[in-house]
Amino acid sequence: MLDKEALDKVDWDRLGYGGHLIRELLIGATSKDSEISTRALNNLENYLTPWPAFDASYGTPDTFKSALQNDIPQATVPFLLDILTDETLDSWVRSFVIEILHDMALYLNASKVYLRLHDPLDDIYRTRARAIRTAVERGIPIYQTLLNHADETLRVSAEDMLQIL
Repeated sequence: MLDKEALDKVDWDRLGYGGHLIRELLIGATSKDSEISTRALNNLENYLTPWPAFDASYGTPDTFKSALQNDIPQATVPFLLDILTDETLDSWVRSFVIEILHDMALYLNASKVYLRLHDPLDDIYRTRARAIRTAVERGIPIYQTLLNHADETLRVSAEDMLQIL
């Protein structure tokens, strides 16, 4: 379940441009109104994992660096994990959240393609990609639990996530 008290303690604006929207999008993602939750999840996905920033086959160093220009993605992960534990939410919402986390975890792989080794200007992006991956890995017990879920899509999403971690 989304911890709204913890959500309110984060200074989203300090973390980066557009940060104030993230709080509202996370709350919207948990809405029982499917239009609101769909819109919120799509906006979260576009903000946190704009395609092709995480895809080393199609992206560019610029799209990658733009996606990791601030610490908002890393700060968002614990709240996305909270959403995954909320069994009152539709399975498709939880599957969508796993998809976002999956793509965020791929930033570490993409950093090996997009960033120059030993370039101090790239260190911040490498550090952020590593921190995001570590935060996503904290959800391994949650993904493992979802392997036994009744919903097949949610099970497959969890399995795909565990395969890349």
